[in-house]
Amino acid sequence: MNAFVSLAQSLHMPVTAQELNTTQSHISKLIASLEAELGVKLFDRVGRGIVLNEHGKLFYEYAAGALRLMNDGQTALKGVKNSVLGTVKIGAYAFTPILHPCIRTFAQKNPQVNFYFSEVQQQNTNVLMNLTDLVLVAEKEGSYTMQSHFPVCRELLEEEFYVAISPKLFHYPKSKTSVTLTEVSQFPMIEVAPSPYYQNWVFREKDMEHFRDILGVTFRIGYTTNDFFTKVSMLDQGLGFALFPEVCVASALRIAPDLQILPIEDYPIRRRILIARKPREQMSSSARTFWDFLLDYYDLEPDR
Repeated sequence: MNAFVSLAQSLHMPVTAQELNTTQSHISKLIASLEAELGVKLFDRVGRGIVLNEHGKLFYEYAAGALRLMNDGQTALKGVKNSVLGTVKIGAYAFTPILHPCIRTFAQKNPQVNFYFSEVQQQNTNVLMNLTDLVLVAEKEGSYTMQSHFPVCRELLEEEFYVAISPKLFHYPKSKTSVTLTEVSQFPMIEVAPSPYYQNWVFREKDMEHFRDILGVTFRIGYTTNDFFTKVSMLDQGLGFALFPEVCVASALRIAPDLQILPIEDYPIRRRILIARKPREQMSSSARTFWDFLLDYYDLEPDR
């Protein structure tokens, strides 16, 4: 094909042979083989020279285009041969923005990698294992759900919770730097509804009992939702107050910048956010590469 396109352009056998670093007799054999395969002549002799005939002119348009596409493919492949290709699949069982700066930096270095976030019911193990390489989870009391399937984990942060309240519900002065749970217990709470996707550690039954027995505080959960935007919108309208983990605060303020975010005095509960992975041999190559990058990005202990 290269011999045909080059000869069609130069119409000069010695030039084509020199361009392809071969002999004129070899070019003649290549053209004869191509003509035999196609069943038509591509060149006509005129005196001591050659010209493209009608068959040759028609075939040249396709042959030249095919070579251009092939060369483009080779160029594209050279551009990414040292890059990572594929999809990193992450199960999102905690608030995902904590990973976004890391993902952005990784994507700049590996533009051919895609990210897929899934919310699969944790009890559906077969689907979960097929759809995710890594999971972002909340941990409490030394364990996390799915530990048997995602056995290797690293702690990303340990976070506390904050009271989020709108001035439309109650306006605290700017000098106010913290609140007690007793202060806000007079208002209805806006909370995440029970979900098969998320473990709501804060308001499991025994935690509510802990608040009541240790702090003497009882909450009335007036509104529940599975949607973060809806929760923040209800907060912004002054329908109630909410407790937000630290990782959610920045995103909530981008939606409702007037919210007051206050630390909680003597708050008894913290939670750890973990990133966990499947056994390495079950992960895609792109997921393994991202995992190693993530450990370095967050200055975490590398795999042994």
